Amino acid sequence: PDSYPVRSLVGYTVEQAEKLEGVRNIFEIIEAGEEFSEEYPEGVIIRQNPEADQYRKGNNLVIRVWVSSGEDTGVMPDVINQTVTQAELRTLRDLIQRYDLKLEIPEESKVYSDDFAAGRIVSSVPKSGGVLKKGDVIRLIVSRGPRMVTLISFVNMTLDDANKRLKELDLSAGSPKFIYSDEPFGTVLAQDPPVNTEVREHEEVTFTVSRGPEPAAPERKREVMILLPQDRESAFLEVWQDGERIWNGAVDCTEGSKSLEFTASGESAVEVYLDRVEVFNRTIAIKADDTPLELELNLEMLTPHDNAYEIPGLENQDGANQTESGTENQTESPSGTENADESENNNNNNNNNNNNQDGTNDGGNHDNGNNIEKPDENENESENQTESESVNDENNNQDNNNENADELPASWIGSDIIAEE
Repeated sequence: PDSYPVRSLVGYTVEQAEKLEGVRNIFEIIEAGEEFSEEYPEGVIIRQNPEADQYRKGNNLVIRVWVSSGEDTGVMPDVINQTVTQAELRTLRDLIQRYDLKLEIPEESKVYSDDFAAGRIVSSVPKSGGVLKKGDVIRLIVSRGPRMVTLISFVNMTLDDANKRLKELDLSAGSPKFIYSDEPFGTVLAQDPPVNTEVREHEEVTFTVSRGPEPAAPERKREVMILLPQDRESAFLEVWQDGERIWNGAVDCTEGSKSLEFTASGESAVEVYLDRVEVFNRTIAIKADDTPLELELNLEMLTPHDNAYEIPGLENQDGANQTESGTENQTESPSGTENADESENNNNNNNNNNNNQDGTNDGGNHDNGNNIEKPDENENESENQTESESVNDENNNQDNNNENADELPASWIGSDIIAEE
């Protein structure tokens, strides 16, 4: 039989090889398998058996061929949010060995990130799912962590200027909080976070901003009911509002309460004294309200009384003008001798003194703008009573010694003595 030379099929596809002159109708091409090839593309014959330039005789001649499956490649895995050590020693280890891969982590490629902590992989080249070939270089982009900004002081800036500075610092402005203050409208009063705080880039900073001075609140009136003690018939009442006495005088406790009208623009500090004892000290709200506000007094410090309490220097409700000092002068004579003339003189002098004291306290139900100190328990009452007795004694003696005098010295007249006191 004839002898046929074997032709080279490398570089041809199987279909192309079967049609070649010297192969067609002589050799049968059988595909034996696939192999990776960096030289030949996928689907191309890369080797054969028998090799080219050999001869074959007979019938049913066969050439076995191996076809290229393309270049041997790997697939890039996902290494995002891993550390470089984790990626190199675990995720990429086999690929590095098989394809002789190299890792690059350029310092200049590190980026600031709010999403990834410092040292974590932010991205890779090639990306996850990309093709890896022998000798390829994998570049890993690593996070520097968030960019930190040290806050400056924005206080006393205008809101517009503060927002401009925030933008320059790559920070965000939160919704400002406006409050009344003595600073001009739009002035930054406070900031959150405060000055010198380390914050992340793009973090919000919130400002407290001035609305300007607060408009004056309108004055309001409200009726206040002061509940009176029921262990006595009468008492001496004093009421102070915001450091000023607004009412004082004798009250009938059998009526149950004393009604006063308070005027203020909001809250007021109220103090109440009964018989020189503080029984109320609190801040109350003065608002437009038709319902009277009742003040419950602290009566624990009061000394209980069964009968009506007579207020020195004030008339009782039954018209009696007797006071404690006057009663003493009527019952005791400075010289120790009781007679009708001296008693009459004593009564006249006491009446003059009491009239002067009544003149001092007259109209005491409302202050006339005089500066008055707050009561200090019962010290003032006791001192006034003692001084009154002393003055009466001095006047009585002077009257006895100057019965025939046409005119008394002005400094001895009871009303002048009270005025000097």
